Amino acid sequence: MTYYVVAHFHYVLSMGAVFALFSGWYFWIPKMLALMYNIVLGNVHFWILFIGVNLTFFPQHFLGLQGMPRRISDYPDAYTGWNIISSYGSIISVVATWLFLEILYTQLVKGKSVWGYPWLSPEFGFDTVQSTLNRVFISLEWSLDNPPKPHAFTSLPVQAGIIEHTLIHHTVPGRKCPTCLAKGNTVWVIPGKCCPQCGTPVSKVMYEENNILNISTSYNVTKLLSITSYIYTIYFCLYNY
Repeated sequence: MTYYVVAHFHYVLSMGAVFALFSGWYFWIPKMLALMYNIVLGNVHFWILFIGVNLTFFPQHFLGLQGMPRRISDYPDAYTGWNIISSYGSIISVVATWLFLEILYTQLVKGKSVWGYPWLSPEFGFDTVQSTLNRVFISLEWSLDNPPKPHAFTSLPVQAGIIEHTLIHHTVPGRKCPTCLAKGNTVWVIPGKCCPQCGTPVSKVMYEENNILNISTSYNVTKLLSITSYIYTIYFCLYNY
């Protein structure tokens, strides 16, 4: 076996698994810690690590093509050039690791509090306020508090159908399961579906008015508040300048 094999599986491990782990870490760590990290340093960490691992393992392909065997304690001088470049790349990777530890330390000590979904980027200004009141989330964990509490759900939450109905009709229908309610448990079910707790089918026509969440009302309110804030901002700018 030559160093071509070493370069191959390290490329899979470093460029595949490790970068996937870092991407998941940067995406979910604000939810887990309820603290935001320095995004600029996070981007710098990515590029330093990207350059470091490529500079480490890409030259090893050339060493393998030249016939350098793996699992030896020494090598001929003919392989020195690419090995030096690979060593420089490993040093750069170590620097990236130290930067990641610095990012984590800064996040724990000086990180700002995070609530809701921090990666939201609405197209218009009033969508920012609307998104904070909208109960539709891209995935289930972002509907919880930051950080999530242990055993956040008393029953299996229903996701499919509620989001689709919200996007189309601007309302979220739901009904309490009568069987679970008689036992003292509150389990919300989509009308026409079976209760995830006991399996009791819930009728489509039996709605409860107090169980309907109308998002269109909150949309109009937040839009009015946003327009008012825009008018006040323009007035403030004109009055002072």
